[in-house]
Amino acid sequence: MITNAQLEQIQKSANEALATWRRFGEEITKQAQLALAPLQAFTKLWEQQAQTAFQAVKRISDYLAPSLRELAAALAKLPPGIQRSTALLASRGWYISSELGFPDMLRLGNLVDEQSFDQVDEELADFFTPQLRQIEADLCAQYPHRKHILATAFAAHDRKDYAASVPLFLIQADGICYEMLGVQLYRKKRGLPATAAAVDIHGLSPLTAAVLEPLRILVPLAQDTTQIDDLDVALNRHAILHGLATQYGSELNSLKLISLLAYLHFVHLNAIKSDDQTIEQ
Repeated sequence: MITNAQLEQIQKSANEALATWRRFGEEITKQAQLALAPLQAFTKLWEQQAQTAFQAVKRISDYLAPSLRELAAALAKLPPGIQRSTALLASRGWYISSELGFPDMLRLGNLVDEQSFDQVDEELADFFTPQLRQIEADLCAQYPHRKHILATAFAAHDRKDYAASVPLFLIQADGICYEMLGVQLYRKKRGLPATAAAVDIHGLSPLTAAVLEPLRILVPLAQDTTQIDDLDVALNRHAILHGLATQYGSELNSLKLISLLAYLHFVHLNAIKSDDQTIEQ
């Protein structure tokens, strides 16, 4: 039987244990508060910085809004400008390249419009000449069954035998176009190039349609010889391949036809689906 003295001792021990646990809990709470204090301070600082950053972004957005509207308006005007430039350049026998930036296309188109033909010829001759090896390699890789003919044509150009390179380039451009679109490059229907019907612009993006414009218009290269005043000056497929022109063998004409081949290759890879010969949507 437990005596009163024993009960008092048990109660005393229990009180001491509870006091110890209370002090331990208070110490844990104190240490936790000390540990959390930096985190709370960081959280407050982060909130302040986030608010500052948000305000800064808003100020930048408000500042740039007019410029962005101007940029959007400029981009909207880009396809018509490119369409005009590609058509103007094609009227002089030059075709755009994937390496030619839009600003240069627009500038060169304006030069054609101003009849600064010599400047356009000089700039584009300087532009395409350093790329000859890459253009040849790209064409031979894309059309390996034409490699032996393309190599012969480029070799003729390299040795300045332009009377040989020009007709070879003309013929290969016709064949490559037929592979892409199923129509010959120089064929016409009702006075329009057959490529115009094959390149149906319905559903095309405005920029793609602008790039394809040279295939939708009648250019001197494909015109009837009756429409050309001087066959020896004009770069015309019929006059050259049918022996009507005799002074076509120039470096400039050869480079123009290389630009045509590079253009067809660019169009084939970027705008034409080679599997079904339709324009990309």
